[in-house]
Amino acid sequence: GEISEGEALRSVNDIYKDGIVSRTEAEALFRLSDMLSSSDPAWQSRFKEAMRDFLLTREPPEGWITDEEADWVIGQVQTDDHTPTLDEMDLLIELLRKGDGAPAKLAKYTLDAIADRIIEDGLANLKMVERLRFALYAGAGDGGLWVSQYEAAILFKINDHIAEARNAATWNDLFARAVG
Repeated sequence: GEISEGEALRSVNDIYKDGIVSRTEAEALFRLSDMLSSSDPAWQSRFKEAMRDFLLTREPPEGWITDEEADWVIGQVQTDDHTPTLDEMDLLIELLRKGDGAPAKLAKYTLDAIADRIIEDGLANLKMVERLRFALYAGAGDGGLWVSQYEAAILFKINDHIAEARNAATWNDLFARAVG
């Protein structure tokens, strides 16, 4: 029922040693990730690399996340109605940033997860503002390099909840530039 960070890292290295991650192996890696109580940077780096390679290079079309793959990765992250962890958010952001294209539902899910976390925390700290910035301007995101109407609505929703909080100084800048 427990696994150490070192054991998890060895597991992902064993799975990934042949350079190919299958869907079954990818699902096993997600289950391992869910079992870990804290993030080890080496584990998270290897985990994201395996998921990125699986979704963007191993399954056609290369560089693109299909509707089915978006549903699959959202299903792996969205278990038991929990808010995605920061590491899961980082994985989703990386897929949007590194991919050539992805369905809007993946970009919207990622943005919603970040917005929900900021609202839940009651403020926009520096790390969350950066995650939000990366999600907004990811090449495979909803609006690509432009902020879509949906993304602007999310920004206003966040601002409505945290306008009076002690937010990172970068929040006001991101909000003003993105909405502008």
